[in-house]
Formats: sequence, structure tokens, C-alpha cells
Amino acid sequence: MNAAHILEGREAKDRFVTPSSAWSELFDRLLLLLTILSLLISCVLISPKKELWVDEGYALQVITDRSTPHLLRALANGVDGGMPLYYLIAHGWSLLFGSTLLCLRLLTSLLICVGVLVLWNGMRRFYSAAAVAVGIPLTLLTSELLLSQNAEIRFYGLFFACAALVIVLHSRLSEGQASPKLIIGAVLANVALLLSHLFGVLYSGVGIAALVFSDYRKGHLRWRLYAALLSSWLCAVAVAEADPENQRHRTTT
Repeated sequence: MNAAHILEGREAKDRFVTPSSAWSELFDRLLLLLTILSLLISCVLISPKKELWVDEGYALQVITDRSTPHLLRALANGVDGGMPLYYLIAHGWSLLFGSTLLCLRLLTSLLICVGVLVLWNGMRRFYSAAAVAVGIPLTLLTSELLLSQNAEIRFYGLFFACAALVIVLHSRLSEGQASPKLIIGAVLANVALLLSHLFGVLYSGVGIAALVFSDYRKGHLRWRLYAALLSSWLCAVAVAEADPENQRHRTTT
């Protein structure tokens, strides 16, 4: 048997899918779908029983602003103390689907579902289907705090999705894969994380530090990669510079 026949046999074996692996894949997809549906249904069931609280009221006031420039000026003046990305997304969502409490709370739930989808598929690179299918649903669906935040008009869902994306992309970078597309994706994910939460710089810094530590243990530090990821922090500087309080402070000193 020559080398060509051996190669063809290996390729055929790689293409062959056993019934058990097919059922495992189907079970994995089914549990992912059930997890996402559970989060959405939880939001629909909890929302009517949940009163609008103060922080949601501030967020609703910003989101429903009819003027986008006025919305941006309000955020620059710290009207709700949050980063701008969520409010811009929610503002566009309200223009398309309405600004009822349930509609805006469903946006948060959908963003959490996006984070679940990203995290689920990302973790499948490192863990078995059974481990992911058990670990993620049990962690999320048994958390009273997460289920409560899953039905709120706040930036929690966007933060969850951005954090999940940073975790998955940094995990891929830790494997030694550093293609230009992956690096650009990781930088943009860190930018989104920075613009989704007040402590985004802290969370981004933890992600970058974890990557540096992983590379250090392997004896292969990649300074250009870390510099590229740190460049995402420039967006936080730009947001801080746009704060009128900082501008007034500079003019008085």
C-alpha cells in the first residue's frame, strides 16, 4: 500500500462521523438551545413581577432620548455613570422594537445569550461536550443574581457578552495562534469591554495579565502582542477626555 492510499484512508477516517459522536453533537446543540431559551423565558416571566428601580429609571431616561447628540452629551455629563456603548445599542434597539420595559429587558437577556453562545463554543475547544453542557447551564441558571440581572435595563448583558468574547479570544491567543485577524479581533473585543463597563480597564487588564502569565510559563513572551492589546485602552482615555468635569478641572488649574 503506497503513501497515497494511506493518506486517502486517513482523510476518509477524518470525514467519518460515528453515530455516537453525531448524537453527542446533537445533545450539545440541544442543551445550548435550551439554556438560551431558559434565559429568555426567565426574562419574560420575571419582568412583569419586577418593579422599575432607580438605576433602570436613569437608563430608561437616557435610552429614550429622542436626540442622539443630546444622549451623547448627557452621557458625557455622567447622567447615569455608565459607559456609552450599551446606551447607544439600547437606543437603536428602542427605535426598532419599542421602549417598553419588557422589550428593553429582553435586550439585556439577548446579550447574555450572545455571551453564552460565545463562551459555549469557545470552551468546546478546551473541554469535552459533557463538561461544557453541564458546567455552563448549572453555573448560569442556578445564579439568582444573574437571573435577576437578566431582566434589567442595564449594561450587564453587554458586559457579559464582551467579557466572554475577551476570554475566548485570549484563550486562543494563549495557544500560540496570533494571526492578524485574531489579534485585531482581540483588540476590538477589549475596546468593547472597556466601553461596556466602568471597570472595563480593570477587567481588560486582568485578561491581558493572564495571557502574559500563560506565555511566561511557556517561556515565550510576546511584547508586540501585549502592546497591541493595550492599545485598546486608548478608547478609555478618549472617553475620559470627553468628560466635561475633566475639562473644567483642567481649565481651573
